Amino acid sequence: MGRVILFDTEQILVLFCSTFPGCRCGRKMALQSGTLLMITMGTSAALAPSFPAYCVLRFLSGMAMTGIIITSLCLTMEWTPTHRRTLVNIYAMYMITLGQVVLSGLAYLIRQWRWLQGTVSVAYVIILLYSWGLPESACWLITHNKIDKAVKNLQTVARLNGRKEQGRKLTPEVVRIHVQEDMAAVKESPFFLDLFRTPGLCMTTCCIALGWFSAGFSFYGLGLDVQKFGFNIYWTQVVFSVVDIPTKLLTGLSMGYFGRRITTVSLLLVAGCVILVTAFLPQDMNTFQMILCLLGKGSLAGCFTCLYLFTMELFPTEVRQIGMSAGIFSTRLGSLLSPLVYILGNHSPGLQPVMFGLVPLLAAAAASFLVETKNQPLLNTIQETEQRVKMARDKQRNVNENTTKNGLVSLLPEKPKVECTV
Repeated sequence: MGRVILFDTEQILVLFCSTFPGCRCGRKMALQSGTLLMITMGTSAALAPSFPAYCVLRFLSGMAMTGIIITSLCLTMEWTPTHRRTLVNIYAMYMITLGQVVLSGLAYLIRQWRWLQGTVSVAYVIILLYSWGLPESACWLITHNKIDKAVKNLQTVARLNGRKEQGRKLTPEVVRIHVQEDMAAVKESPFFLDLFRTPGLCMTTCCIALGWFSAGFSFYGLGLDVQKFGFNIYWTQVVFSVVDIPTKLLTGLSMGYFGRRITTVSLLLVAGCVILVTAFLPQDMNTFQMILCLLGKGSLAGCFTCLYLFTMELFPTEVRQIGMSAGIFSTRLGSLLSPLVYILGNHSPGLQPVMFGLVPLLAAAAASFLVETKNQPLLNTIQETEQRVKMARDKQRNVNENTTKNGLVSLLPEKPKVECTV
């Protein structure tokens, strides 16, 4: 449990150490810097002469790893067409699962921890090499008034996609005409407090942060006490990991058909309800308790998958990486507090399921206030995001007024008019 707390404390610092390079220096440079730091610190950890030195180096390599994840996801989504974002997000989430499986295989084959640490760290050289060929995000370049470079990158991508003629028609003058008004409000050096600059963005930040917090709080809370079910702890961990595979697929299908907001709210509601039910089950019903916990854990894993995509779509390019880091900060804060609830639960057994169940329900209520982003383009500025939130509020207000004025009749389809032919 001490390692969990240390790991989560380390991840909280990512908000301050991996966010601002991506917002000020670009996604590509942040990815390369994080990868280089990961290679250096990871390889040094394999050669560490003492345990304290090893802990410090692993602390730094963990920060670099999370920075790589955040930056690569932002860069990927900003180059992905709107109709392909859900598919690409699911693919990225499965790659994380595949990485865990590969790591288990390497750990089985390489029993010497120094060689294992060095092998995993040197593998990041592959990322560093191919990152030089990646184009910088056109969204980030346009937001920071580097339009000539953005157009050049767009033309390169158009040529690779077999649309050379369309890329040739795109000129810096055309881009400036479309973005001139919005770019006037963009800050050159965004900061964390910019997430609370406007009312709409402030509401979005608070609601999405609570979603991340609840997912981390309950997800890691369920994994802390798997031995209580009375089954083999190793097989229980395997089952708890395998359940993520179908859950991520179902989450992707739900995001594509029903949208991000409904999927997030539904998954949090399911997780909260099934965890609360376990508080009222007899202690001898271990199998049924484990099934419910698996369902709750799978729902929270799917919620993570949805939150990664939903967060990137909610925040504009101007503060997207800061918004993602705020989400990671919130989920690590939640996982940092979950061991404390676990310890208190030893004195009050009913406290664990009640706390781990109520928090997702509160997060589901907060997520219902978020704006749906399905099939919507990525926004570049805070001003555009504020306009989208206001439009969503006005639309909902009009629906509520019509429903109040006309009653349930307004929700029924209109009857076709029949003309009299006599």
